[in-house]
Amino acid sequence: MQFDLITTDLAQQIIGQAKLKLIIKELELEKAIHHRLAIDIYAQRDLPPYNRVMMDGIALPRDNFAQLQKSGLVLKSAHCAGEPAPDSLLKPNEAFEVMTGSICPKDCDLIIPYEQIYLKDGSAYLNVDASSLDSVCCSHESTQSRYIHRQASDYKQGDLLLSKGTFIHSTHIAILASEGYAKVPVVSSPSICLISTGDELVDIKTCNKELMPHQIRRSNQSMLKSLLIRLLPQSSIYSLHLADDAQVIQEQLEQQLQQCDIILITGGISKGKKDWIRSCLEILIGAPDFHGIAQRPGKPLAFWSPQHNSHQTAVLALPGNPVSVVTCFHEYALSLLKDYLPTQTSQTPIYATLAKDFVFSPALTCFLPVALHDDCTSCEYQVDPQSVHNSGDFASLSRSTGYIELPQNLSTFPKGMLVKYRPWL
Repeated sequence: MQFDLITTDLAQQIIGQAKLKLIIKELELEKAIHHRLAIDIYAQRDLPPYNRVMMDGIALPRDNFAQLQKSGLVLKSAHCAGEPAPDSLLKPNEAFEVMTGSICPKDCDLIIPYEQIYLKDGSAYLNVDASSLDSVCCSHESTQSRYIHRQASDYKQGDLLLSKGTFIHSTHIAILASEGYAKVPVVSSPSICLISTGDELVDIKTCNKELMPHQIRRSNQSMLKSLLIRLLPQSSIYSLHLADDAQVIQEQLEQQLQQCDIILITGGISKGKKDWIRSCLEILIGAPDFHGIAQRPGKPLAFWSPQHNSHQTAVLALPGNPVSVVTCFHEYALSLLKDYLPTQTSQTPIYATLAKDFVFSPALTCFLPVALHDDCTSCEYQVDPQSVHNSGDFASLSRSTGYIELPQNLSTFPKGMLVKYRPWL
């Protein structure tokens, strides 16, 4: 089987353009967190919907402040949050007593907190130390609403509050609650099937006494499932291991194509005599969008776009070696899952400098495991290449914190060269 190698940039472009089928469902508000919003949310009224008092104290017209300084003001009545605004207007020697959250009386434009006054015999008087402070505050037009949260100062009726596609977190829940969304239309998290292949792979629970010399425990599925549970806690994630049997593989792939939004496969996609994944999928959904990328590790990676098959299922088939799996997951699977992930999960690179010379001769893009360090003397990031014997040497990855991308048109990468670093999730 020959691979027509494409560049990493083209592979990213093809996967990035894939449109997964998005199913809309309504969830109770408290369960909508960590989902993507399916509609735009607009303000149904001003916020705040009235001039809101921000401090417990007294409210008065600006013109009454001189009287407060001179001989105090008579308290006409008290108004708490949840009560209608008073209808009556104040006389020059009067003030209202008001509580935080209440409606500011319509003829009042100053709030004086309790901390700056004292009450005696039904009247309010300025404290000695507050008089000079508030006389300054109240002498400037710009400060007259110091303790008044003005109507529509946060947003106006009809303003866009949350855009369709917003990844909902706790502050968004508060906004949705304030707008009356007891149920929220969200994009349903995808159902994902993890398929590993290979007769040499056995269950991780297999004890050492039962483990044959030609067998190894399955590590890829545990690694991928842990990543997906972290990134998509609301998703349905299934795991299957398939023997190297073409009939079994085709039957299981056909079943999963009917049930899942995404199939993520490890192994069986290279040139081996028992690598049946591509041939089985070609029977079921046709040729892949691409098979083979000019990169190391992960050259045999293949992709079937959901737009190009009747099941609308995306299939990403990774090589089976663990270093290839974890690298290709970060580099390509995250792009495929972008519509479901929070923005901060996107692999925006950090730029760092190489801590030492590195040579990579093949004309391939190199994804190199590295350890990230802070250079205290220059306040820059540095990355130190980590030795990995081959793409099966997953134990060596424990020394790395992420990986860098080295372009395929170079073979020598000198110390101090600026590179793109991406952390392992």
